[in-house]
Amino acid sequence: GCGSQNDASPVFSVPSDPGSPRSFSTTWEDSMICARVKTRMISDDFVESGPIDVDVYNGVVYLKGIVQTDSQKRMAADLARGVEGVVKVENQLTLKNYP
Repeated sequence: GCGSQNDASPVFSVPSDPGSPRSFSTTWEDSMICARVKTRMISDDFVESGPIDVDVYNGVVYLKGIVQTDSQKRMAADLARGVEGVVKVENQLTLKNYP
């Protein structure tokens, strides 16, 4: 999470144009958004932020990882949406399967 790549991560299938990489200011803003999202999740007792990976590309937040309940999945997305600069949230969190 919070990496500053000029190309999209194939894990998240983020569209990118190799001919037009992100500018320094966009990369910087994405890093700041990522840090703010992670801070919100760490500060929230309901969302267990440990297993949640946060990546940001052009203001779009990608959440990936495992949570225990559907409510935690929704809350994580809501916390991310509440961060200034977030354009969209792609919630790719999955629910933990219990035996």
